[in-house]
Amino acid sequence: AITLAPVLPVTCNRYNRPIIVANGDKVSAQKVQLIAPWTRLASFSGPIPVAGWECNVHPEGDKYFRHVRLRTVTPVSPQNLAAGRILEQAATALSEAVGPAFADGTVEIYLNIPEDGKNTVQYYYVDHRNRQVFWARATSTVELGLEPFDSDGFLKSALTGEYWNHVENFPCHQVFWSEAEDELKGILAHGAIDDLTSPGSTCPWSAQECVEYKSIIEGFKACDLNEHIPYRVVSIARLWAMIARVRHINQYGLNSPRLDRLQGLYEYYQSQQKPSFKITLGEAFCFWMSRSTFTRLTALWNGRVVYQRHWHRFFDGMHAGWIKMGVLSLVIWAIDAGLLATGHQAPTVMASASLSGASVLISLILHQAHSRDRLATAPDISAYIMQVEDYYHGLRPLSIIFSLPHALTAYSALLLQSSLLMIAIKNLTSLTDIISVAS
Repeated sequence: AITLAPVLPVTCNRYNRPIIVANGDKVSAQKVQLIAPWTRLASFSGPIPVAGWECNVHPEGDKYFRHVRLRTVTPVSPQNLAAGRILEQAATALSEAVGPAFADGTVEIYLNIPEDGKNTVQYYYVDHRNRQVFWARATSTVELGLEPFDSDGFLKSALTGEYWNHVENFPCHQVFWSEAEDELKGILAHGAIDDLTSPGSTCPWSAQECVEYKSIIEGFKACDLNEHIPYRVVSIARLWAMIARVRHINQYGLNSPRLDRLQGLYEYYQSQQKPSFKITLGEAFCFWMSRSTFTRLTALWNGRVVYQRHWHRFFDGMHAGWIKMGVLSLVIWAIDAGLLATGHQAPTVMASASLSGASVLISLILHQAHSRDRLATAPDISAYIMQVEDYYHGLRPLSIIFSLPHALTAYSALLLQSSLLMIAIKNLTSLTDIISVAS
């Protein structure tokens, strides 16, 4: 018996499949050295020798298979006869379960046989008319990996993004629909205006990016041929999926939506202002420079929503500051080392050398720990901030750590100046004594 397991489109992990390299004995298929006469191939994939199935090549290069009559798509090849029988059996059962609604052509089925599954077939239905996915039985959000919902609107919001994930994964057989493209162009135009006129725009892209995306979409009209439609569909679906995710996070169309990225900022700022002697001492040690960093971090993490481009701009500024402090501290340390080498072993010189060395080391650590490679995506940034955020004091401890290179550089510079001043006074006194003796 076949067990049908409900899944989400996001589980179709196309990018983590093993790559088969045509080298040595790594490919199990038999290789041929002789090319038959008059060989002319129409496509990368020949006809599927299994009745009812056809093969499509995704614009990114991977294959998927479609049963035309049962309107089923799958990444599993039906040329494996055992897998093909299981797929057709599952598709038939699911199409019959839908009933008359399956006849209007707006519903299709996704199937997958997991590698470690024993008689288990993963599935979901796709409703192209309402742009969402659904299942044949009552399904737990825990089983799917969704958060619990308090309204049908919230559930619809979550499943809309999953619909566009499906369209992006299986675009070649889709019938192009102009209304989705026209709506997307309107969203991008509004996003560009919103980004230019509002500092707290909830648009996931900058105005320039919105204009570029809109221009690319309009450029598809110049190649409006059937063989180019998959490229058009997959591009539109990817942008729609991103928009759907951002709308879901901001509760678009639901009760109490977030209309501005800075909405509720004052309350969040005040919630982190709990009295603490240690935090106050740390901020005083940093000459209160951490307060500006804390304000910027609070604005970025407000609502616990990551807008990647704003965070990247923030970290780029932090990196520039850490590099500048590291270079300046290295110069100070070199001067301190020169003074120590020439016999000026005053406590202030040694303290300045220690602090400047610490500044260089901390600058390097912070620069490496917060590199673009480590914090490349919004989930990376979100996971990192949630890990380092303090339960009581929020982002204040992190802002102090970020300000340490500036504070240590300032202290080492002050100590170096006092050391040079004392050396100058000492030399001036010695010169005065020499002149007095000479006279």
